[in-house]
Amino acid sequence: MPQIGDELVTELRNRFLSHITTNKDKFEEQDIEQIRKNDNLLKRFLQAKKANVDEALKQVISSLQWRKTYGINHLTEESFPREYFQMGCIFPYGKDVNGATNIIFRIKANKKIGEWTELIKKYIAYLIDQENQRFERNETNGICIVFDCNGAGIMNVDIDLLQFIVTTLRDHYPYVLKSVVVNELPWILNYVFKLVMSWLPKEQQELLHLVSFKDLNQYIAADQLPDFMKGTNTAPYKECPKTAPSAEEVAQKLNIKKKDLEKLQNHLEPYISGKA
Repeated sequence: MPQIGDELVTELRNRFLSHITTNKDKFEEQDIEQIRKNDNLLKRFLQAKKANVDEALKQVISSLQWRKTYGINHLTEESFPREYFQMGCIFPYGKDVNGATNIIFRIKANKKIGEWTELIKKYIAYLIDQENQRFERNETNGICIVFDCNGAGIMNVDIDLLQFIVTTLRDHYPYVLKSVVVNELPWILNYVFKLVMSWLPKEQQELLHLVSFKDLNQYIAADQLPDFMKGTNTAPYKECPKTAPSAEEVAQKLNIKKKDLEKLQNHLEPYISGKA
């Protein structure tokens, strides 16, 4: 990782602030303020681009425009149906051996339901952003993405969603990703592992660990894992914020058809009830 001097941080900051003199409406004031005062954030972008200020500037501009387009600063627990929290399929839980917060994806529960695709992406972006804020406050050592593939098959693979997760971390949250643990990957999905490898910069490919239950605890201790990953941590992972709306309420707000609402409800019911 290149060492980033204060002069490069100052140059990147000044060039961005110069850029927004005629493009300010493309960015959130909250994000602009971060560029004004957060040296560590600018260092992360510069490190990602190997101290190349031109490339770092492009990434900062792209990232902040993405944040506005996705409404990242305005996402809250009330932005998502309570079923997303109750399903226990995508959630932060425990830490890896290096102190990075695990965000666990239970792949066998994944099913692409078109009308809900953008909202699940926003939910994932929201979880990542929350952990990134904790990382900025030195409350965690970053993020460990955990793909639990136990029981998963081809029907559970969503390449678009997988790419979204990887590129979001790579392009918009540089150096918050500390590890990717892929547990119990079926041989038939080996191509997915190779695809994920290709999306990561060469220096980050060593962060990707393909494991089975017998060696999982080398990366994440049992007391930091949920029960369905043979963990011993008894902390709940299906807790729902009291203010989160129902899927039906969200569907009405987003004009999602009843049949697509029922698809989501029927799919998630076994996970919410604990039958799956």
